Amino acid sequence: MSAAASRLTWVEPPYVLDPIGQVRHDHPADVLKDQWHSLTTLIEIRPDLEDGLLEIDGFSHLIVLFWMHRLQEGVRTKLQVQPRGLLRMGLTREDLPTIGVFACDAPPRPNPIGLTVVELLGRDGPTLEVRGLDAYSGTPVLDLKPYTNDRLVPDLKESGWHADLIRKTGARRV
Repeated sequence: MSAAASRLTWVEPPYVLDPIGQVRHDHPADVLKDQWHSLTTLIEIRPDLEDGLLEIDGFSHLIVLFWMHRLQEGVRTKLQVQPRGLLRMGLTREDLPTIGVFACDAPPRPNPIGLTVVELLGRDGPTLEVRGLDAYSGTPVLDLKPYTNDRLVPDLKESGWHADLIRKTGARRV
């Protein structure tokens, strides 16, 4: 640990997050789990924050930050997981390594904050229609940001376990 890191001062909780809106859809949990990439969902922004949506409909994609409110408290203490999202790509549990929660995007984590890049399909007042949001109906939305070209990472490096599993599935790289 560096000398600077050992001098960190921690700001004590509680921290207060004020949701800007919530997710609305009628997709059953099993359909959401398997087909979220292609599902259409509404994000209802609080009426008092509607002015913050000015010009958002000029973007094709948004970053959605949300609070995974249905994640059970006991799951939040898990620090190592098998990244089960890769099972949808044809891998088996035996294929999956055990890794730290900060080395993957599995839901279990100390702070259940979800992040997904979605396609913005349209806006009607304070309601956004999006595709590709992996959140339950009623999920609190914490923030929205436009996804822009300056967010692209020029020389992306991945951990070997991830690259190996993607290669094993034959998945296409984007």
